[in-house]
Amino acid sequence: MSKFAQFGFISRQFGNNQLRAPLKQINAALTINVATGHGWDIWDGASEVVGISDNNQSALFAVLCLLTTLLLSACATPHKVGSQDDGHRVGFTGKAHHIGDRFRNAGDYTPSPGGSWLKLAFDPYRKHVTVPKGHVLSHEAAVTGLRKSATKSASITWIGHSTYLMRIGKRWLLTDPVFSSRVSPVPPFGPKRLVRPGLKLQDLPKIDVIILSHNHFDHTDFPSLIQLAKLNPNAQVFVPLKNAGVVKRAGFRNVTEADWFETHRFAGMRFTAVPAVHSSRRGIADLNKSLWSGWSILAASRKIYFAGDTAKGSFIHEIRRRLGAHELALMPIGAYSPPELEKGHHATPEESVEMARQLGARHIIPTHWGTFALSKEPISEQRNRFIHASKHHPKPHVLRIGQTIAMPH
Repeated sequence: MSKFAQFGFISRQFGNNQLRAPLKQINAALTINVATGHGWDIWDGASEVVGISDNNQSALFAVLCLLTTLLLSACATPHKVGSQDDGHRVGFTGKAHHIGDRFRNAGDYTPSPGGSWLKLAFDPYRKHVTVPKGHVLSHEAAVTGLRKSATKSASITWIGHSTYLMRIGKRWLLTDPVFSSRVSPVPPFGPKRLVRPGLKLQDLPKIDVIILSHNHFDHTDFPSLIQLAKLNPNAQVFVPLKNAGVVKRAGFRNVTEADWFETHRFAGMRFTAVPAVHSSRRGIADLNKSLWSGWSILAASRKIYFAGDTAKGSFIHEIRRRLGAHELALMPIGAYSPPELEKGHHATPEESVEMARQLGARHIIPTHWGTFALSKEPISEQRNRFIHASKHHPKPHVLRIGQTIAMPH
């Protein structure tokens, strides 16, 4: 019997009532592990080795928690209550995307078939991925490029995955900051970086604003948030609804939650949370209990759209209708293969380019690619399909990891 069949057989031996108490205990244990940050290493710039907590008992308990999680999630059908796949299509008015204590997607989209956490544990795609030559700038070149950008009125730097550093005027913004070696609820497991971050945490200027799109581990990286809070205790952090808890536990004091199309202002800039087609989860019992979003940023006459993590959906038309065209769109282009698992979670490069056109963007920068092996497609395919799809409209800007350019306008 295969491991997956064994998981299914064992899990069917327990009824929902018998599982409820263990689920709560395991979910609490995972939350504690996330809250303390034990076992994670921020990338040190020299080594790819991931450190593990010295507390062997805690590490063993964490592994047992993960194995139980895998057993349960292998046979789970997460698209039941309150998820994006509950069979309804809701509009964008009021709180239609709220359902009890959970959230769901809105508008027209392709329902997700439901995925598994197994890829978070075993990193199955890594061995198939080759990093293209020249994909990453040397650390020295990256630091030099950032320093030279001071002469520009606005700049943008790709640190990796969905992490971008933006300077607009005198303000520095950071999106979905991830500097850890792995993205996983349990550090010995999960997707490992293919490449180092473009900059180290120590290289960053004083950060004024951080925006998070959702709570998945490759976007909300608790160890990185802990270090950023130590370096930037007064930074303003904007998050979708029900995401403030993990950010405050990391040490940030100024954390603001926003519902879709809710706007907040800070230092002369406007930040509006906007819809996305995705989901949320950090534990076992918290599926879609926190909201996911993209962000519309208006600063110094620049209007920037950060999509976060999303599949294709009609929400993009609603964003343009309410907020107008955006000059620059940061769009996710990776983790789309195999489509039978990823469609409904992640857009293809072609779909992201089309959504940027629908938004009226003149420039597009790809995100969510070239850093972790989260899916089957090669890095070179992600890049080539994106460039071919754009055909110069919107104008594509493909950065190397660590590269800084003048912000397109």
